[in-house]
Amino acid sequence: MNNLEFKLDKSSKVKLYCQLYQNIKEMIDKGDLVPNTKLPSIRTLSEDFAISRNTVTKAYDELERDGYIYSLSKSGFFVKKPGEVIPEEIPSFANPEDSEDAGIPTVESIIKERAGESEISIPQPEETPNTFILKDNFSTESIDSERVTRVNIQAPAGVEDKSSLIMMNSGDVVNSKVTEDEDEIIDSPLEAFIKSCINALEEHKFRLEKDREHDITGEAPLRIAIASFLYKFHNFDVNPASLIIGSNLAFLLLDILSLDQFQHPEKYLRGLLQLAEKSISTSSIIPRVGFEGPVDISIRKAFTCAGFEIVDLECDEHGVKPEDIEKAQLTVFFRKTSDIKETSEFLERQTSIVKWLNDALYRYIIVYDNSSEKSDYSTKYKTLDSKQVIYLNSFSNLISKSISTAFSAIPNTLIQSYKKKYSDFDCPVSMLEQCGLVDFLLKDKLIKYLTSIEQL
Repeated sequence: MNNLEFKLDKSSKVKLYCQLYQNIKEMIDKGDLVPNTKLPSIRTLSEDFAISRNTVTKAYDELERDGYIYSLSKSGFFVKKPGEVIPEEIPSFANPEDSEDAGIPTVESIIKERAGESEISIPQPEETPNTFILKDNFSTESIDSERVTRVNIQAPAGVEDKSSLIMMNSGDVVNSKVTEDEDEIIDSPLEAFIKSCINALEEHKFRLEKDREHDITGEAPLRIAIASFLYKFHNFDVNPASLIIGSNLAFLLLDILSLDQFQHPEKYLRGLLQLAEKSISTSSIIPRVGFEGPVDISIRKAFTCAGFEIVDLECDEHGVKPEDIEKAQLTVFFRKTSDIKETSEFLERQTSIVKWLNDALYRYIIVYDNSSEKSDYSTKYKTLDSKQVIYLNSFSNLISKSISTAFSAIPNTLIQSYKKKYSDFDCPVSMLEQCGLVDFLLKDKLIKYLTSIEQL
């Protein structure tokens, strides 16, 4: 049932998902939609307004991110006011069959299929004459070495072309050739990801079943796949050896902030000369973060748990002023990609902020990529080239909120500390989910989905 009485202007230059977002937000602000009102399903809105499901999904994601709605598994989307607590119980009027996930295979059905008890078809790896090895140099001593190295191997008899199969360092051969229509639009990224997990049951069988040495930074193939995605989608060249994988953005951030470089910044002064020149007292250098604009409560909590003092910096239309960063005596400056402007004044301030960063080894900038739009980071975010900048992202922003796996690109010195501090731990993300993400990324399913969103 559609209880949203408004129209979308398809001739407008304003994107449809933005129009949908704004109309629903206004109805909530005016009280036309009261808290706990169930919203139409993605399918219903898509059909009623004759728009793509991706458009509705994008609008709902933005509304949920801004606190205007909440979602319940097997129930749908419901109205709330920003700041209100989400109900723990599923409303009694919710019908599980209305859920957008209704047709998606469950873990139980996948297991039954492998036991021959179900009719779900698990895609088998397609035989193809294309093979190459995707190999990464994971030596931290050569962190700036070539991102990906291709190495020829002997092809099977009768095979000449070797270009789309990937042989992982486990011995698995993964088919990265996209067998679907090149112009395919992925309506449900979550469903496509689950299919990738099903593929992983076969294509990564050796990796899933073998005994292996744990790696706190995550599986090598996934780090390679993420680096490949960042390069193709953002022209952001990241060595896979600098990437770490975590189960959740806030937990991953907390693990990073618990490193010695953040907990004891006074150890990382350049020496007595700097102390004399800057008149810095080591007792005044305490973990302190400054936020450029509002951030999610979980991010604030991560800094609080890590013992940081928090400063909310004032911003104008050009962002934060460099002198405010200096005055606050920050050790970490936190900004989101959505806070970055493309004005001459912003770029001028950026130059001063980079100078502030380079003046002390204990200072860091953390850039949280909360945008799903394609952009050339090599020119737009030149700060990312610095050895004191940390890049954060999460698949909850890129695929679905139910996939909380996060990743970060951190400097070489931090990689060393991270591996040493957590050497007795394994990556908290399951092997199946990691292998599913490898399939999802290397077959460009994520890029297809994000590109389709851009065209809405």
